[in-house]
Amino acid sequence: PSFHAALQKTNMARTADVQSPSEATAYSKVCNSWNSWPLTAKVCFLFTPAQLLACIYACAWYEVGPMIKGSKEDELEIFSMARNALIIPMALISLVAMYHVVEMCSAKPRHRALIISRVSMFIFMVKMTYYTLLSRGYGLAFQNQRCYDLRPIYGTRYAGWTFAVPTIVFMNLYPLMDEHRLIDVLIRLFPQLAASLTYCWAAGLGCILYDPWMGWFLCILACVAYLAIIVDEIAFVGEYISTTSQPVLKGISIGIKEVMFVLYTLVYLLGNWGFMSSYAVQAFYSATDIGHIAVMSSLLFLYWNVDDVKRSGKPDHQD
Repeated sequence: PSFHAALQKTNMARTADVQSPSEATAYSKVCNSWNSWPLTAKVCFLFTPAQLLACIYACAWYEVGPMIKGSKEDELEIFSMARNALIIPMALISLVAMYHVVEMCSAKPRHRALIISRVSMFIFMVKMTYYTLLSRGYGLAFQNQRCYDLRPIYGTRYAGWTFAVPTIVFMNLYPLMDEHRLIDVLIRLFPQLAASLTYCWAAGLGCILYDPWMGWFLCILACVAYLAIIVDEIAFVGEYISTTSQPVLKGISIGIKEVMFVLYTLVYLLGNWGFMSSYAVQAFYSATDIGHIAVMSSLLFLYWNVDDVKRSGKPDHQD
């Protein structure tokens, strides 16, 4: 017993030497994240395993519809135009990259601004990648079984959205938590990030299953999950909007994002119900994808630079 007690004390001492106080605190926050979430975040998070298990079950027991060889010429033109139009935000992202290098080399780098610049560059590369693949005919097009005309649904787009949608959610809500470390922001936003990721999987898979009941179940589950994300986002904004700097500008940014995402869902449903053509749906997705990233990146750096003047005497968190 004395040996085991001595061994336990030695291991505890080694752990204390290896882990800094900040690392121990971060580990404790991650382990206790469920208890720290409000009810809206807990409900939102529960949709992540629900959608994930539903997708796994559907893949295991239900048949997926056939792939479409090639792509429609008019839709390929849309994807090519979108890829070429990304040259406009490419200039903005080039400035962001140069800003990132200058900020890293400064004597007192602003770590929150560095995080935002990295996130902006990441989402731009995601969109450039999947629009390049779509324009070259690598869209992984399946027949949309939920539509009367069996129009194509592009797996490449949904794979890109798997990375893009959670990133946009983070970009939009991270600035509200002015005085918090990155780990605190990620813990609070994790339910929304995870649910929005699996939302893309459920919405895409639900359209290509042969079985209409399981297909519509996944589509409806994805839409309900997004409603849970909106409810938790409202709770999050209500919690932090009164204490953040520039609440009006940040509130406008959140409003623009939410309107766009609600329109995405409406266009998705209208396309499945046959009220919008496949060409109109793809044109809407492409135009809003490009416009949204440009507006979001511009707003982020606008209020971040204004914040830098107002908060010049305050230390920045080193996340």
